[in-house]
Amino acid sequence: VVAGGTATASVAYTRGTGSLKISVFGVPSGRSATIRVSGPGGYSTSFSSGNTATTLSPLNPGTYTAQAGGIWISSSLFSKTIACPSPQSASANVTVGGTATISFTYNTLTYWSWENPCPIF
Repeated sequence: VVAGGTATASVAYTRGTGSLKISVFGVPSGRSATIRVSGPGGYSTSFSSGNTATTLSPLNPGTYTAQAGGIWISSSLFSKTIACPSPQSASANVTVGGTATISFTYNTLTYWSWENPCPIF
């Protein structure tokens, strides 16, 4: 630029993103778990998973909450068998350039009441 002249410049703004890795363990053979995820700005998704990890990206920075549903296995006149996740819900903070993690571990149990020990969705 010469003295007395002007210069122009273009600036592009890109918001940084991160990712969320959700690992699922202990799912009974032949079954799958339903995972629901919600986050900033109304973000919402769900997916089915076996004993694997799923990475969601690109995600805006912020707190994401994942819920794991119970897995119906069998029932009889007096008992029901279901696989329940631990924990049933968990949150993680996604940062720019980072990968947050959440893990769910399923345990199979038999119970004799009419109430489910964990929600199925």
